[in-house]
Amino acid sequence: MIYVRQYGVPRSGTNYLMYLLTRNFTGIKMLFNVIGSKHEVPVHYKNWLLSAGVGRVLGRQKVSVDHLLKSLSELRFAISIRNPYSWVLGFQNYMRGKKRKVKVSAICKRANHRYRIWYQKCQERCPRRSMIVRLEDLWKDSGIVLEQMRLHFGLTKKKEHVDGYCGVAKRINSGGTFSGSNFNQRNYYLTKKYMSEFTPEMKAVVDRHIDWTVWGWYGYKPE
Repeated sequence: MIYVRQYGVPRSGTNYLMYLLTRNFTGIKMLFNVIGSKHEVPVHYKNWLLSAGVGRVLGRQKVSVDHLLKSLSELRFAISIRNPYSWVLGFQNYMRGKKRKVKVSAICKRANHRYRIWYQKCQERCPRRSMIVRLEDLWKDSGIVLEQMRLHFGLTKKKEHVDGYCGVAKRINSGGTFSGSNFNQRNYYLTKKYMSEFTPEMKAVVDRHIDWTVWGWYGYKPE
């Protein structure tokens, strides 16, 4: 059994990646909210498991505490990330749907901190067991990304490739209401049409509060 510890801020594609991995590979279990939350900085794994209780089975995927304790040295890490402009807009739209306001400077600060920690603790310390997964790359061709993960993590692939991407979704416009028609989400984000949603003032806020050194480690730069 191969355990993959997921990390990524909300709306970065963690659920999509979990769907792809569990449906395209055998002998894999995703630790999205076991040994801490996938959206938070890493906890002390051994202490977390011991406090959970030796002999217990956790979560929907029925993770054995005893078996995971013995497998911590082989734990894989998958860090999900998304273009920061796309992410800010997507997070704002998501929270508008919940009728909650978002302070861009605050969410950028939290994301900067978490991506710095995830990179340092996973990608730098365990490069052979860690992989950055950019949402744009999954949208462009999930098959290529999954093959890279298969080779890097030593996964066993199922016979048929499952993408599972619906291709169509409803967009919430900048006013906080549904646009009223379906649109091609994959094309919208890959061609960066979302940049037209930004006012100069809003883009300036993102440019100012994103830590471009950290996001540069993941392959992103200012537009």
